[in-house]
Amino acid sequence: MDEIPILQGNTKKQRYESLVAALYQDVYRYAFWLCKNQPMAEDLVQETFLRAWRSLESLQNDKAVKACEVMPAFQSAHLIFEGTQGAVSVIVINNRPVSIEYSFHDERFNGIVVPMGEGNMVLVGENNEDLEQYKTLFADNIDWVI
Repeated sequence: MDEIPILQGNTKKQRYESLVAALYQDVYRYAFWLCKNQPMAEDLVQETFLRAWRSLESLQNDKAVKACEVMPAFQSAHLIFEGTQGAVSVIVINNRPVSIEYSFHDERFNGIVVPMGEGNMVLVGENNEDLEQYKTLFADNIDWVI
């Protein structure tokens, strides 16, 4: 059984839309598996497809697309440790830094995204966890090796 072509269309926009339609679910599942956090997984997927858009002209065939579809998600480091309220995740992503620090939360978790020199640091913990102390600790000690 042949696979459905990924890069279809004559214009850059058409090729990009077919790429997203063909790969979005796979890339999202992989990103979610990596970070176990829906907003963060969505950010990884967005960054992955943004990079695909920027390099679409160099993707000449479907094999080239499959080889690089999740590369941005690999350019990260993930550390989990026990905080005062439960597990805390520290994820360092080597991507385009956000312009300002921002926070997010839901019923169970809270988190902060911290722009850093070459990427972003994301801290996620239980709702009552004081992430500011960990932000200071890790921001001062992260060496960009990824």
